[in-house]
Parts: sequence; structure tokens; C-alpha cells
Amino acid sequence: MRQLSVILAVSWCACSPMTSGSDGGAGGGVGSTAGGLAAGGGATSGGAAGGVAGGTVFFGSVTVSQSRVQVGSQSFTTGMVIGSFLEIPTQLGGCTRTQAGPCVVSDCSAIADAGFALDAGFQSAGTLTVSGLIDGGVTLMPGAQGYQQAFSRALFNAGDSIAFSASGATVPAFSAQVSAPQELQLTAPACTSSSCGSVSKASDLSLAWTGGSNEVIAEFLLGNTEVSCTFPASAHAATIPAAAFAGASLGTGTMLLLVQNKTSTRAGPYTVLSSVQQSIAYQVTLTP
Repeated sequence: MRQLSVILAVSWCACSPMTSGSDGGAGGGVGSTAGGLAAGGGATSGGAAGGVAGGTVFFGSVTVSQSRVQVGSQSFTTGMVIGSFLEIPTQLGGCTRTQAGPCVVSDCSAIADAGFALDAGFQSAGTLTVSGLIDGGVTLMPGAQGYQQAFSRALFNAGDSIAFSASGATVPAFSAQVSAPQELQLTAPACTSSSCGSVSKASDLSLAWTGGSNEVIAEFLLGNTEVSCTFPASAHAATIPAAAFAGASLGTGTMLLLVQNKTSTRAGPYTVLSSVQQSIAYQVTLTP
């Protein structure tokens, strides 16, 4: 469910379950770190706010996610465990990151064709273990694009306690524990199957939902632009201002609604964000 740019491309491959398939075949996503980290700042909703030392940003994320996709009258749940630990030069520019009300807009079109390797900056944390899943857990070793494993089933139930641990390597050993959030149900706009139809650049977009816990993140992936908006789940409604879509390209993209619980852990110079997410993905078309 998600793809993109140098750091944007790195972020998608390393931090986001959306890299592993189309909208119907992957787990929910982690927010892209592109806009903030390319400029030397913090990450957006799903990414870790990395430590900075010697002109380099050190950050990591480990995510257990599951996503529900509606196809006709059938609902499918898929899961993903993703881990990435990156060292990114703070001087690498090309992304802009702006605020539009409750939303962060990241645009990395300037570096989309810069020619950097997708696996630039990936580091090893040794053996990565995630336990507390429905089937017990999973143990991963680092690959060319970090840690990744996809599942064609649900991984957890709301309230389950998920434990993360890494044996340590370039990234020192760490451990964390996170409670799985409650899934939300979108009630507005009226979406059918996996599509929410058209979203106008000229108008605010109203969202409403039931369920959820902690925070709700609405992310729109439109070409090289990502719009990430965070709201308290208890509000059950939110408005995304038209200004958030002002710089995005017209056409078809993805709207991802996710709830997550998370915790931040220090591992040497790295700030590591461990999170558990529930998400729903929809196709949207941005119109004038």
C-alpha cells in the first residue's frame, strides 16, 4: 500500500508496510519521514524523530500493522512486520515540509530522480524479535531493505501486548512493549468497497468515524506529495483543510486511515519508534 523518492523512497521501503503490495495486499502504513528528515527535522506521524550527531540523523522504526481491505462484500485482513534503522545526512535536501492546520505536507518531487540508492543508510540491529502476536511471534534478520515480513492474515487483537526486542549490532540492543489499538470504522465520507471517490482540492474534507484508540492518522499519498493529519481518536470527527492539498498533483492516490499506539526508545544515538497499527486503505481521486 505505499511507495516513493530518495528519503521518501527509503522511508517507504524501510518504514512502511505499503511497500509490499498494492492496496489490497499489504498491511497498514507508517508515516513517511521524508519531509522532516531530509530537512534535518523530525519525522511525520509514523516515523521516529531521529537523533542528530555529526551531520547525520539516526532514527529507527519497528512496526506491527494490519490492514483491512473491503473488496465487494468480502473483507480481507493482511499484516506486516517492518523494521528499519537509517543514518541520513542532514544536508540531503530536496524535500519541503509545511504545516496546514492539523496536517503536515511533505513534497519530495525535487529529489525524486536524484539517483540515490534505495538502500542507502540502512543499518543492522541484529536479530529483531516481535512476540505477543496471535500465532506467537516472529524473528527477523536484516536484509537489503531492512526487516520485512508480510502475512495474509491478522496479527493481533485489540488490547494485545506486543513486545519488541533487538539483539544489537550497529544499532545497540533495545526492547519495548506496546498495546494493540482498537480498529476504527469510517462513517463519513460514504465510501464503497475500497474507494472513496473524488476529493476536491478546493474544499475542506470532513471525516467521521467510530472506534479507534489514542490517535487517528489520515494520510493521503498523491504522487510525490504526502499529506499526514493527526487527530485524537476520541473526537470521532475531523476536518482536513483544502490548503493541505494545494500543492498535490491531480489524479488517483491512496487515503490511509490508521490508529496506532507507540512508544519511543533510545538505542545509542538512535531514537527508535515501536508501534502497533490498525489501518483501512481507500483509493481516492484528487480533482480541481
